[in-house]
Amino acid sequence: MVGQQIPLLRISITTSSYTYPVKMISVMVLALLAGAYEAISLPLILLWQKAGSDVPLIAAITGLVGGVVGCTIVVALYNHLNYMHLKITLEKSSKKR
Repeated sequence: MVGQQIPLLRISITTSSYTYPVKMISVMVLALLAGAYEAISLPLILLWQKAGSDVPLIAAITGLVGGVVGCTIVVALYNHLNYMHLKITLEKSSKKR
């Protein structure tokens, strides 16, 4: 496991009394969802290149719109496709102070 050999790359959830290090995560689903997000949002985000004036404002607006639309579609796809399951296995350990 990469996180055990390289502590800086370890993923963990920390509460006030416990730390839950991630032991296993399904990378394939994350890669598919990230690819779908990029395919949807990037064309919207790059619309600012066609702007003639107020480029920073249009870039900010298209970036926000592209992010929201891309994220909404990816979340809807994830929630409505039964075969895609994001599996994360946690291990409970006491928190070090």
